[in-house]
Amino acid sequence: MEPLLIARGYDVLTARSAGQLGKSDIAQLEFAVNQRRALLTHNLVDFLVLATDYFRQGKSHHGILVFRRMPVREAATRIAELLDRFDEEQMRDRLLQT
Repeated sequence: MEPLLIARGYDVLTARSAGQLGKSDIAQLEFAVNQRRALLTHNLVDFLVLATDYFRQGKSHHGILVFRRMPVREAATRIAELLDRFDEEQMRDRLLQT
Protein backbone atom coordinates (compact mmCIF):
# COMPACT_ATOMS: atom_id res chain seq x y z
CA MET A 1 0.00 0.00 0.00
CA GLU A 2 2.91 2.34 0.69
CA PRO A 3 3.81 2.74 -3.04
CA LEU A 4 0.17 3.41 -3.96
CA LEU A 5 -0.14 6.23 -1.41
CA ILE A 6 3.27 7.66 -2.27
CA ALA A 7 2.23 7.68 -5.95
CA ARG A 8 -0.78 9.77 -4.92
CA GLY A 9 1.53 12.31 -3.29
CA TYR A 10 1.28 11.27 0.36
CA ASP A 11 4.30 11.14 2.66
CA VAL A 12 3.99 7.55 3.88
CA LEU A 13 6.25 5.55 6.14
CA THR A 14 5.41 1.95 7.05
CA ALA A 15 6.42 0.28 10.29
CA ARG A 16 8.70 -1.96 8.21
CA SER A 17 10.45 0.89 6.38
CA ALA A 18 10.80 2.83 9.66
CA GLY A 19 12.37 -0.14 11.47
CA GLN A 20 9.39 -0.30 13.85
CA LEU A 21 8.00 -3.70 12.83
CA GLY A 22 7.27 -5.83 15.90
CA LYS A 23 7.29 -2.89 18.33
CA SER A 24 4.49 -2.50 20.86
CA ASP A 25 1.38 -0.46 20.06
CA ILE A 26 2.43 2.31 22.43
CA ALA A 27 5.91 2.39 20.87
CA GLN A 28 4.29 2.68 17.43
CA LEU A 29 2.09 5.56 18.58
CA GLU A 30 4.99 7.36 20.27
CA PHE A 31 7.10 6.96 17.13
CA ALA A 32 4.28 8.46 15.05
CA VAL A 33 3.91 11.34 17.52
CA ASN A 34 7.65 12.05 17.44
CA GLN A 35 7.60 11.96 13.63
CA ARG A 36 4.48 14.19 13.53
CA ARG A 37 2.63 11.52 11.57
CA ALA A 38 -0.84 10.03 11.66
CA LEU A 39 -0.84 6.32 12.40
CA LEU A 40 -2.69 3.73 10.30
CA THR A 41 -3.72 0.45 11.91
CA HIS A 42 -6.16 -2.45 11.70
CA ASN A 43 -6.21 -2.66 15.49
CA LEU A 44 -9.26 -0.70 16.65
CA VAL A 45 -9.53 -2.18 20.15
CA ASP A 46 -5.99 -1.47 21.33
CA PHE A 47 -5.65 1.93 19.65
CA LEU A 48 -9.01 3.09 20.98
CA VAL A 49 -7.65 2.40 24.47
CA LEU A 50 -4.37 4.15 23.65
CA ALA A 51 -6.14 7.20 22.20
CA THR A 52 -8.34 7.40 25.29
CA ASP A 53 -5.30 7.12 27.57
CA TYR A 54 -3.51 9.84 25.60
CA PHE A 55 -6.53 12.13 25.97
CA ARG A 56 -6.76 11.48 29.73
CA GLN A 57 -3.05 12.23 30.15
CA GLY A 58 -3.34 15.47 28.22
CA LYS A 59 -1.08 14.13 25.47
CA SER A 60 -1.64 14.85 21.80
CA HIS A 61 -1.21 12.69 18.69
CA HIS A 62 -1.46 13.44 14.98
CA GLY A 63 -4.38 11.17 14.25
CA ILE A 64 -5.10 7.47 14.27
CA LEU A 65 -6.71 5.94 11.19
CA VAL A 66 -8.25 2.52 11.72
CA PHE A 67 -9.24 0.51 8.69
CA ARG A 68 -10.54 -2.99 8.27
CA ARG A 69 -8.64 -5.48 6.18
CA MET A 70 -9.51 -5.21 2.50
CA PRO A 71 -7.76 -5.41 -0.87
CA VAL A 72 -4.73 -3.12 -1.02
CA ARG A 73 -6.02 -0.83 -3.78
CA GLU A 74 -9.35 -0.37 -2.01
CA ALA A 75 -7.58 0.40 1.28
CA ALA A 76 -5.30 2.93 -0.43
CA THR A 77 -8.31 4.63 -2.04
CA ARG A 78 -10.23 4.84 1.24
CA ILE A 79 -7.21 6.11 3.15
CA ALA A 80 -6.53 8.74 0.46
CA GLU A 81 -10.16 9.87 0.66
CA LEU A 82 -9.85 10.29 4.43
CA LEU A 83 -6.57 12.16 4.13
CA ASP A 84 -8.08 14.45 1.50
CA ARG A 85 -10.98 15.36 3.81
CA PHE A 86 -8.89 16.30 6.87
CA ASP A 87 -5.88 18.58 7.11
CA GLU A 88 -3.16 18.13 9.73
CA GLU A 89 -4.92 20.23 12.35
CA GLN A 90 -8.25 18.46 11.81
CA MET A 91 -6.54 15.08 12.23
CA ARG A 92 -4.96 16.01 15.55
CA ASP A 93 -6.20 13.79 18.40
CA ARG A 94 -8.84 12.10 16.25
CA LEU A 95 -9.44 8.42 15.76
CA LEU A 96 -11.07 7.83 12.38
CA GLN A 97 -12.37 4.59 10.91
CA THR A 98 -12.75 3.55 7.29
